[in-house]
Amino acid sequence: MVLILYGELNPTAEVLSVDDAIASKFSIYPNPPKNFLTIDAGNVEISSVSVFNILGAKVLELNELVDNKINVSSLTSGIYLLEVVQANKSQIIRMVKK
Repeated sequence: MVLILYGELNPTAEVLSVDDAIASKFSIYPNPPKNFLTIDAGNVEISSVSVFNILGAKVLELNELVDNKINVSSLTSGIYLLEVVQANKSQIIRMVKK
């Protein structure tokens, strides 16, 4: 048996900790939303949310959320990307607006 490795091994690479795994697990509902979108982040505080249209233009930015809800009624129908920032870590999730 021959083992072929591509690239270099990096013994100093960061290991995903339990805190990182918990911080990265969240969900949005309903998707697609009509007027409001809720982000379920468990017990992790959301720092900010940015909404980008499919062309990459930022169309909405929120630094404080009330009850983890976003008013998306001003957005036109289409596909959007949400960047959710939690404790200096961000995650992108796709949303379809009706």
